[in-house]
Amino acid sequence: MLAQEERATARYKEKAAQWRELQRQLHELTAGWTRLKRERDLAEAAEAARDYEAQLSELHALWRQYRDAQRLWQRLAEELTAAEQDTEDEELLEDELDERRRDQRTQVETLRRMIEELGLADIARRLEELRREQSEIAALLKRLESDWNAASERAASAQGQLTVYREQAESKLAELNAASERLAAELALGLVDEWRERLEETAGSTAAKAGQTGTGAANVGTLGAGLASGGTPGAADSSGADKDAETRALIAYAEQIRERYMSVFEGRIAENITNRMLEQFNSARMLLTEYVMETVTDERTGRLLLLSMRNPQQPLPPRVLLDELAEQEAEQSALLSEKDRELYEEIILRSVGKAIRQRIHRAEQWVREMNRLMGERDTSSGLRLRLDWEARRPGGDEQLDVLDLVELLKRDSHRLRDDEIDAMIAYFRAQITEAKQSAQEEQGSLRLHLYRVLDYRNWFRFELKYRKGEQTGYRPLTDARFNVLSGGEKAMAMYIPLFAATWSRYSDARPDAPRLISLDEAFAGVDEENMRDMFKLLTDMGFDYMMTSQVLWGCFDTVPQLAIYEIHRPKDVDFVTLFRYRWNGRRKEYVEAAQAEQAT
Repeated sequence: MLAQEERATARYKEKAAQWRELQRQLHELTAGWTRLKRERDLAEAAEAARDYEAQLSELHALWRQYRDAQRLWQRLAEELTAAEQDTEDEELLEDELDERRRDQRTQVETLRRMIEELGLADIARRLEELRREQSEIAALLKRLESDWNAASERAASAQGQLTVYREQAESKLAELNAASERLAAELALGLVDEWRERLEETAGSTAAKAGQTGTGAANVGTLGAGLASGGTPGAADSSGADKDAETRALIAYAEQIRERYMSVFEGRIAENITNRMLEQFNSARMLLTEYVMETVTDERTGRLLLLSMRNPQQPLPPRVLLDELAEQEAEQSALLSEKDRELYEEIILRSVGKAIRQRIHRAEQWVREMNRLMGERDTSSGLRLRLDWEARRPGGDEQLDVLDLVELLKRDSHRLRDDEIDAMIAYFRAQITEAKQSAQEEQGSLRLHLYRVLDYRNWFRFELKYRKGEQTGYRPLTDARFNVLSGGEKAMAMYIPLFAATWSRYSDARPDAPRLISLDEAFAGVDEENMRDMFKLLTDMGFDYMMTSQVLWGCFDTVPQLAIYEIHRPKDVDFVTLFRYRWNGRRKEYVEAAQAEQAT
């Protein structure tokens, strides 16, 4: 420890000696100075030296700019001198050229006078015209030669294309003959009544033409034979024009069949269609057990054919069975007795018709009551609303007009004429038949489909109308007209029908049943006057309501009493504070917590 202190003392003495030596040297160096012996003087001198150096640099830069400007001035002076010399030369050349122009003009005038005197002007003009015509003829010959070569090339190309088209036409004709044969075979099967009727019409037309030309008669069998042999109906017995006409007619009919069924079969897999048809066949075979329906594969086309094997020695195609079933259906329809009509009269005019008539009367009463309530509202902008319950138009020409049907249902059944009863029975019979078909297609409940087609509400439609200000008539409140209303008018147009419809539905309840409604952000956008009228409407309808709003208090003279809860949540804390108020029809009173607990 003592040694460390001695070493530190020695080092300190060494540094002190060095410092005194440096002070001595500085004193010797500045002994001859009269100034700058202090540090502050030295700092000021150094700052002055730096300023001097900066001024020297700036002066040097200015001198370089002056030197560059001097050189630029000298170059521009030289260019100006050269430009002046060039201008003098150009002026001399211009004078020389002007002199030559005047000489040439004099010579031209002299030559023109000489030509006119000698009569050579017309000859020169004619020669010039001939030269021009010769040039035009040469250009025309060249163009015609080019057109001839192009036409020859197009003719050769057209000849080649004609050969290709002829080969394609022969191929298409062969395909057309094959397709016609297949179409004839399909039509001959008679799977679709429309196809069979079209085939019979075509056969009859062919027979008529054959009778006129004396070539014999045609029938469905000979039409198929003609398709198979020549590719067109009646090809064996008709002239060339008849063949073309029948071919075009067959192609047009094939195109109609294709367009009709393209949307049904396009994009579908044949195997799936076959499986679906087999499912339908199995379902129908259970209902047609007496006809012994079986599937047979056609060896020629490979398709499945449905045949009735009731007589194995004489299988029958489906069209024969359809004809037989159609005859049976006609017989059953002809056997409808007067009791069947009486049954429809009993159900439609007395039971179902009576229920529908009562519901229509009640609905009309609802509409009248709703219009009365809406008509009593006197908004600040003069907006008045009305609801119309109108009958819809019929879905088809064969149906009874809904307006007429409703009027007939409203009348007493004993006052209806026979033709009016028949019209109503036909209408409801068509509706019931449609329900049966829909139930079979959708494999659903017949009861549900009957409810749907006999639901009287589907016969009508609601239409909201409005009148504003001094307008005399009510107009439909369409989307376009609704959008031009103010915010408060839009709210009124929604609230008033809503309250009226709710009240009409509550009218079916018992007199002591509660009539509750709840509204979130109630009457947003409605002004104070209309809001007061809205509360009067709720009071007149006897509603008990719960509403939430940021600004609405409900303290209007049209409200007899009201319980108000203000929810306070300061600075997003995890609890809320309730402030209770009571409106007694005249003023709002704060309810203490003790009073609120006692009241509850």
